[in-house]
Amino acid sequence: MITEYERKICDHPIIKEVLLWHDDAWLDGTQLEAILRINRHKLKRLLQQIDAQGEISFEHSEVFSVVRQRCKKDKQTKSDWIYQIRYYDTTILRLLAEYCETESALNFLRWWREQSI
Repeated sequence: MITEYERKICDHPIIKEVLLWHDDAWLDGTQLEAILRINRHKLKRLLQQIDAQGEISFEHSEVFSVVRQRCKKDKQTKSDWIYQIRYYDTTILRLLAEYCETESALNFLRWWREQSI
């Protein structure tokens, strides 16, 4: 089992990279939107709906700290900023696919299963 996450490059038409953690693919909100073919507002509503129904447990959702460097416009110096980005594992994708009825999500899940074997 992988105890620390790692970035895994994917040869998939929609998703080019996932976080691999606890032997599963973890996707951020932008990736979920692309796979499910929905916008950010609908994604948030569906996540809230699933959460209210008690279908999401915290082990399928995680916030990772991603450090990036940014230059200030008026200065040569760079400063580090830490962004908190929420990722969701394939269990959440399966739950969302039921509400979106999208073949794209099922294709990704099939593709991921084949890659993991």
